[in-house]
Amino acid sequence: MPNTQSDFEMMTSRPKGGGGGLTWRLLVFSSLVFLVMAASYIGLEYGYKTILINQKAQADSQAQELIAGVPAEQQRAVIDFYSRLANMRAVLANHIYMTQFLRLLEEGTSKGVYFSGLKISADEGSADVSGVARNYEELATQLKAFAGMTGAGGVNLKSAITTEGGAVVFEIEFNFDRRELERKR
Repeated sequence: MPNTQSDFEMMTSRPKGGGGGLTWRLLVFSSLVFLVMAASYIGLEYGYKTILINQKAQADSQAQELIAGVPAEQQRAVIDFYSRLANMRAVLANHIYMTQFLRLLEEGTSKGVYFSGLKISADEGSADVSGVARNYEELATQLKAFAGMTGAGGVNLKSAITTEGGAVVFEIEFNFDRRELERKR
């Protein structure tokens, strides 16, 4: 058992000059990491990249052989079919909104109003409705009913002309909210 302070200090102190081992180990470790990264880069750049380029060239040549094996008439028929399919998809995607709009139009029509024309633009999300109302009061009632309908994004009176018999010939632009019409589906 140590009795003195100096014996205790001798037992707990480190020998001088032994701290250089840590920096040497860190340098070796960093060098190894660098060498592994450099080898990986060289392997990917000059080995794997070359393999991928060759595989792409093979796939391109196979595709060209397949294309050359299909007659031009059949190629045009496939392109035409795909074009029609894409157009049909666009029409059917908007079909839900249009049928919902027609149902809402039917439910929201006032008794003193009848419609004579309808032009729907699905891409723009609007419909131009033309018709005849008994008088301006009926037209105003109809506009108010349209504005309060679920799915209405906005209702604008484009024109209104009084006829000799007192009836009002009108054209309304109806903008619909697709999110609301989709929810009603």
